Amino acid sequence: MKKSITLVAGSEETRETLVKQLKEYVSDMVSINSYAVETGIDQMIRDDLVVLSSEAIKNDLLVLKLLDTTCEIIVAKRIVSYDFIDKIVLLPPNTDVLLVNDDPESTYESIEILNSIGIDDLNYIPYYPGIKEPIKEVYIAITPGELDKVPTFIEKTYDIGARIMDFTTITEILNRLGILNEKAGIFSQKYLEKIINIAKRLANSTNKVLELNKHLHLVIDGLNDGLLVYGKNGNISVFNENLKKLLKVSYRKIIGKSVKNVVYNKNLLEFLMDKSMIEGKIFELNNLEVFVNKFCLPQDDSIIAATNKDLVKIVKEKKFREDLYYRLKMGYIHLPPLRERKIDIPKLMDYFIKVETTEDIKISYEVMNELLKYDWYGNVRELKNTLTYMLAVREGRNLTLKDIPDKGFFQGIIPNDYNHRNKHMEMDLNAEQRYILEKIYLLNKNGEIVGREKLSKETIGTEYEMTKYQMRSRLENLEKMGLIIKNKGKHGTRLSEKGREFLMDLMAYNGG
Repeated sequence: MKKSITLVAGSEETRETLVKQLKEYVSDMVSINSYAVETGIDQMIRDDLVVLSSEAIKNDLLVLKLLDTTCEIIVAKRIVSYDFIDKIVLLPPNTDVLLVNDDPESTYESIEILNSIGIDDLNYIPYYPGIKEPIKEVYIAITPGELDKVPTFIEKTYDIGARIMDFTTITEILNRLGILNEKAGIFSQKYLEKIINIAKRLANSTNKVLELNKHLHLVIDGLNDGLLVYGKNGNISVFNENLKKLLKVSYRKIIGKSVKNVVYNKNLLEFLMDKSMIEGKIFELNNLEVFVNKFCLPQDDSIIAATNKDLVKIVKEKKFREDLYYRLKMGYIHLPPLRERKIDIPKLMDYFIKVETTEDIKISYEVMNELLKYDWYGNVRELKNTLTYMLAVREGRNLTLKDIPDKGFFQGIIPNDYNHRNKHMEMDLNAEQRYILEKIYLLNKNGEIVGREKLSKETIGTEYEMTKYQMRSRLENLEKMGLIIKNKGKHGTRLSEKGREFLMDLMAYNGG
C-alpha cells in the first residue's frame, strides 16, 4: 500500500517550496499532503509520517492541539536554497545588508547558515517584526522569502527564497519511509546537479563582471593623464598605469591601499590629503614638472522632484524623456490626493494656522466636520487658501461656520448623497471592522508594510484584541467586501479605492 506523508509549514510560500522539494524524491512512491499555518488548519495532523518545517510550527500545533504525537514526526533542518545563492555571492565584501526574516530565531539562524556556507564577508544586520534595536543606515536587504517584512527604506532586496530541507533531513525522510536504498542514487544525483548548476551560474556572472572590469580598466589605462581616485579614508579605488609611470610605482596590487603607503612625495601627499586645497598645483615628480588637479566627487547630493502629472503616461506619449524619468525614479513616493487622506486635514489646519498667525486660533467641531465633507479637488493648496480666507474674515479667535467660504469659492461641490452614503456605511461596517480599516490606513501612511501579524499586535491592549489567526478571518471578510487588497511582498495589505472612500466618508460623518 502506498504510504502517505503530511507536511506542515508556517507560510504558504514555505509550504510550496518544501512540497516541490519532496516531490523531486518521493512523488512516485508516496502521497503528499500539506498545510500552511497562516491559511488555517481545521483538522488533526496525523499520517504515516509528519514533517514539520520548524520547532516553532510544532509548538504552534501542540498549543492548538492539532498534532497527533503518536505519529512519526520529523522536524526539518533547513538551509538556504542553492538555487538563489548566486544573487548574493557577488556583493562586495563588507557590504552592510539587512537580513530579514519573520522572527528572531529564524533571522539569526539564517545569518549563521549563510556564514557557515562561506558567504561570511558581508555585514549582516538582523531585522524582524518588532525588533527594538535601532537600524543603522543600510540600503540592501537579503530575505529568505519574507518580502512583506522588508522595511520600505530598503532600495535593493535579494530574495533568496524560502529555506529548503537539508541533506540530512531528506535522508531521514527517505529512511523513515523505507525507500532510502531505492532513492539514494537519484538523491545524490540531484544534489550534485544543483551544485553544478550553481557553479555554472556563478561562473557566468563572474565572467560578465570580469569582462566589464576589463573594459573599464582598458578605458582608464588608455587615458593620457595619470588618474587617482581615493575615498575619505584615503583608500585607493582607481590608480591607472600612467600614474604608476609618473610616480614610478612598482606595486602590482594598489587598489585598497592607503594613499600614504603609495605616494611618498611629501608635498604631493599633503596636497592630496588637505581637503581645503582644491585648486590645481604644479609638482616636481621624478625630474618632471607635473600639473596636478584635484576635485571632490559629491556622494550625498540628492534631487527631490515632484509632479502632479502622470509621468508614465507622458513618457509613453514621448512628452517626457524616458532616460530622465528613470534617473529621477531612484526613490519613488506616491502621495495620494487630499480627498483620499482626509485624516491629515486637522493636522494640516493646525500647521497652517501656526504659519499664518501667532494667535491661538481654535477650530470648532462643526467647522472641521464641514471641511472633512469636501473632496478638495485643489489638494493641499486649496485647503491652505481656504484657511487663509477664513483667517482674514474671522471676528475672533474661533473659526466658525460663517467663516467658511460659500460653495462658489471651491473647485467642486459637496456631494448631495453624503449623509445617505454614511448611513449605509454605518449599517454595513461594525466598530471592529472600522478599527481595522483605520489601522491599515495609518500604518500604510507611515510607510509600514501591513500584515495580519502586524495588525494583531496593534490590537494588544485595545477592546479589539485578537490573534493573528482571528485577524486573518477578519481581513478575508474585508477583502470579500472589496475594502482591502491583500498582497504578498513589499506592498502588503492596503485599502482599496472603495475602502479609502468608505473610511474617508466615515471619518467625515463622525467629525474626523
